[in-house]
Amino acid sequence: RECSIALIKKSNHKDLQVFKDFLTGYFNTSFASLFPGSSYQRRQFALQCLTLQASLFDYHAGQSVDIGKWIANIFTCSSALTTTHIKQLLLCIQDSYVTNKVLASDLLTNLVSREVLVEYMYNLTALAHTMMGGAKAAECSSSAYYMRLFMNVDSGKLSSVIRELNLKWIDKLKHTEKLKSHSTHQVFSNNEISHELTVLAELINFLQIQLSLAQDNLLHASVESPVYGVLEVIRISLETIELSNVPDDFVAGWRELLGCLIKISTSVAKLVTPVVCNSSPEGCLPDLAINALKQINVADIDVLGWANSGANAQSLVVCCWHCLKEVSLLLGDIVERAPLVSVEPQSYGLITVEQVLNIGDLFTYHLMEAKHMGAFEMAYAGFHKLCGVLWASTSPLLKQKPQEWAQKLLDSFKMQDSEHRVTRRSAGVPYYLLAILSTEPDLTGRSCLKAVMNTLLHIACNDQPDSDSLQPSCVHALNILRALFRESRLGDHMMPYVAGGFKAALFGISSHAWAVRNSSTLLFSALMTRVFGVKRLSDEHCQENKMTSKQFFTKFPSLHSFLLKELNLATSPLEADRFDVLQPSLFPMLLLLSRLYPSTLDDGGDPNMSLQPFVNLVLRCAKSSVWKIREAASRALLMLLSQTELTKSINLLYSSGLGIRGARQNHTHGLFLMLYALLLEMFPTDWKTGLNTICLLLKISWIGKQINRCPVTRGTYLQILGTFFDQFHLFAPSQQFHHSVADKLELFCDSLELLTNTGHSTFLHTRLLVAGCCYCYLVLTCTNPSVCDQEVISAAASLLVCDHSHDNVIVCFVSTCLQHSVYEVKQCVLTEMKRKPLSNSNMLTLVPIFYDIGLSATNPELLTLVYELLIDYHKTDNISKDHILKLMQNILKMNHFPNMRMCLKEASINLASHILSSHVTDNSQMLLQWVELLKDSYGPSQPESLRRVVASALGRSWRILLQHSSHHNDDVVIGFWLLLIELLQDYDVDCRSEAARYVSHMMSDFQGHYENMHPQYCLEVVFTLVKQHHRETLYLYIKVILQYLETAHVMNFTGGKNILFIEGPINDYKEEAIPVQLACNSLKSIINNPIGDLAALEDLKTFSRTVLTNTLSFIKHVEESSTMLPRSSHESSTMLPPRSSHESSIMLPHSSHESSMMLPRSSHIAGSVHKMLLVLDVLQLIDKCVTPVLLKLKVLITSL
Repeated sequence: RECSIALIKKSNHKDLQVFKDFLTGYFNTSFASLFPGSSYQRRQFALQCLTLQASLFDYHAGQSVDIGKWIANIFTCSSALTTTHIKQLLLCIQDSYVTNKVLASDLLTNLVSREVLVEYMYNLTALAHTMMGGAKAAECSSSAYYMRLFMNVDSGKLSSVIRELNLKWIDKLKHTEKLKSHSTHQVFSNNEISHELTVLAELINFLQIQLSLAQDNLLHASVESPVYGVLEVIRISLETIELSNVPDDFVAGWRELLGCLIKISTSVAKLVTPVVCNSSPEGCLPDLAINALKQINVADIDVLGWANSGANAQSLVVCCWHCLKEVSLLLGDIVERAPLVSVEPQSYGLITVEQVLNIGDLFTYHLMEAKHMGAFEMAYAGFHKLCGVLWASTSPLLKQKPQEWAQKLLDSFKMQDSEHRVTRRSAGVPYYLLAILSTEPDLTGRSCLKAVMNTLLHIACNDQPDSDSLQPSCVHALNILRALFRESRLGDHMMPYVAGGFKAALFGISSHAWAVRNSSTLLFSALMTRVFGVKRLSDEHCQENKMTSKQFFTKFPSLHSFLLKELNLATSPLEADRFDVLQPSLFPMLLLLSRLYPSTLDDGGDPNMSLQPFVNLVLRCAKSSVWKIREAASRALLMLLSQTELTKSINLLYSSGLGIRGARQNHTHGLFLMLYALLLEMFPTDWKTGLNTICLLLKISWIGKQINRCPVTRGTYLQILGTFFDQFHLFAPSQQFHHSVADKLELFCDSLELLTNTGHSTFLHTRLLVAGCCYCYLVLTCTNPSVCDQEVISAAASLLVCDHSHDNVIVCFVSTCLQHSVYEVKQCVLTEMKRKPLSNSNMLTLVPIFYDIGLSATNPELLTLVYELLIDYHKTDNISKDHILKLMQNILKMNHFPNMRMCLKEASINLASHILSSHVTDNSQMLLQWVELLKDSYGPSQPESLRRVVASALGRSWRILLQHSSHHNDDVVIGFWLLLIELLQDYDVDCRSEAARYVSHMMSDFQGHYENMHPQYCLEVVFTLVKQHHRETLYLYIKVILQYLETAHVMNFTGGKNILFIEGPINDYKEEAIPVQLACNSLKSIINNPIGDLAALEDLKTFSRTVLTNTLSFIKHVEESSTMLPRSSHESSTMLPPRSSHESSIMLPHSSHESSMMLPRSSHIAGSVHKMLLVLDVLQLIDKCVTPVLLKLKVLITSL
């Protein structure tokens, strides 16, 4: 903008023209991105660019008149705007994203004159009238923005159009006399009204018509005439009106209108209450709906259209909660924006105190009673606005109302026969108090918050039931506390109550009632998040979510003595060997202590800050009979100890009875878990102490031998040793270690014997740990001569009956494991092999065993490991080609099984692609199965990891599929090209980049050099590659294009179905219109410059007739559908403004038609029709029958 002003002042006409051309091209390029079917990102960016350009060169705030004239001489968006551009912006209001609706609506308001927009008013108002009476929420939102747009254009004319449409809509229904009384209802008495009031009055009349139908039959109305669309239109239309600044002449009229609107909204809320307040709203059919179904004759079902209407419990609950949502948002906006009528008779105000209190009672009822989450969440949004208004009110009656509501709720909790029943997380009750407390101003000193928190903590701590009998007040108090601690707007105001919250949660976890325990657990989780922060990493015990003891107990000093007391009480039965007594609060206390660590600063010897008193109490938990408590205690003990106390604690654990024969196995296991946690912390820094500890453990090696019949303690013992073996490379060669392991050989030999001779043990868990530990020891010891123990190698070789060479010992050991009868042993060794592979020669020796497992195994985890290992070692001379192809066939057959695990599917496809790339096959049937497998494994509903595997697999096999394409089944080649086009439009950037990479390789075969290309450009290149690869097989070239057009839904348009939700994920990146046009351009080039056998063009004629049939069906559907836009008799000649001769079509490059002229019911249909026009435009070159149908479709679109 500044550059343009500088150019004008310099009078440099040449530079000025270049700048003007740039602005014009920028403007046209932005509009070219708004074609039907474009992606959300493209549309949003284009609209943002247009908004930026318009703000600089059209309606820049604060610019002077002279500057405005200078800019107008260069470029203005309003002068460059054409009829086509206006229609594109009008179509953008039907976008499924609200941000795009708002951007398009603002552009139309600021750039297009009212005189031009008036000419579109009737047709688009009729479209909006139809959409707001439908069941699709996105269409209702679009209708609201259409109404808001034309209300700012000519509200007087808009009201008359809506009145006419109301009458036409009634004429299609039965009981017209009853409904016409609503359409002619006078909202106002004799007050002077504005045009905006007239429009809203007509919308209210239409709302009353729909409400009357819903009161007669709510189930039918939920599909045919739901109320929420009109409510949303009224709400969004009210947003443009400044209710606090209404002219005095219209105040009385606005009072009447808002009063009528509040009354009708209350009626709507009461109508849907039986559904949203039902204990099971998702499957609810009220008695009124059931009675209505019973009264319908079977012969009348088709007449009423119920056969395909989709009226069911799902449509009913969606309608009801949407209605309550719009009622809540509308009433909330009215209360927040409309001024209150004061006591003085001459005061200005639009709503009365009584109306405000009635709205508060409505919100209160639904927050207390609603069971549908969407319903009470929206009621909370409206109630939150109401409470904000009441707290800020100058009226004492209104200002004290929120505190009265809160106190009334708390008093009801204290009553024995409380009317509040326990529901899942108390439903809307926490939201009720949350709205009151989060809007309380700081000027009040948060007195309401303090009173409520003290009462809730008292109820939560003192009203704990002594038996299994449920106390609803306690459950509600715990759930409310959880909601308040989670609310970020309360922030630091909640910190003084954290200690009381922890106490209430720990008391509740020990309750006899399940509901109290459940709510207490949720409260404890919320408090942990509030104190230690949101978990950022997958590791639940990462350092980021921890706090020093000094910080924690400084903030919450009362918790030190409380935790010490409760932990002592919880562990006293363990100290007295009463292991049958379980303390539920013990686990959360250990979890809390595991988040605290000693402070590096001197705490001054303050016992109220020290963690040392907790250490001995945590050590008691090693005796617990609950595995999870023993694990939690090991983590807590690690955090309670400082780095200097680790060695002392290890010696303490060893002297606490570790390894004593006859000791309780639970106690032994708990001590081992604590020792294991401390050793893991010590190994990287103090390896000498860790080595000494291992030597001490080897003195009690009987725990790891067959004499110990407990698989848990034996496995944990071996796991500690295995971890040490795994980190063997961290330690320097130590003679001390070798001289102090006299029992190591006996232990290792015993372990190997246990593994090889299954008759000696039936403990699967132990065998798995033995397998993993032995593998680690053999690999790390035998491959490191400096620490090699020849005695162990000799012993292992004698047990495995092989020679004494290191490699043979390892291979023989792994072979024995892989041929074990228990598949978990195989799985354990394969997992270790994947983590620490053997040498390449050893791995190739084991490949035949891998293949045997791949052909015979059925366990998915085992197969996944084998396939992943074979990916790197499938190239070997030890396996015959027939054996390899047999595995390939097994993979192809297995992938057709339903409910196949995703990890196995990914590994099998990955391996199959490597096999195909290494072992070329001319088996056409196998290649067809391979392509079908890739197509079945790809789709927007599949996870990204699988789609990336498919992209990589196709990239490894494209040469095989195209190398001898003339000898393959046609479906192989067609399937390859179609899948490649889909991959280039995937919404995952890695999939697109992988597909673009091998498209670049394919293109380099023709160009002679490699050039990395963008996926969007590769989409254009693909159709060129298809032509290059099949120049001698024209029929195959045409088949690829026609098959793509079929998959792009050009031939299979279906409409008229009431679908509430689109199932599965949506690919927002995909733009089918672009590849469809590229395909049509390819067809044009074939028709105009045929190559090869011209008889192949017969496929085009067959395809043409099929498209014609579908197009005629579509035209018939639009003409007969109720969604066809009506036209007023006096506007029959007022069609869409014609395009001037100088306007160019700028939809897509090389597009020769005006698909932007259509304004159908949804942008989805617009994209389908756009593709139809592209295809018909090409087919008319070879089939003269297409021309009249194409003209008829264009005329129909123009009339829309």
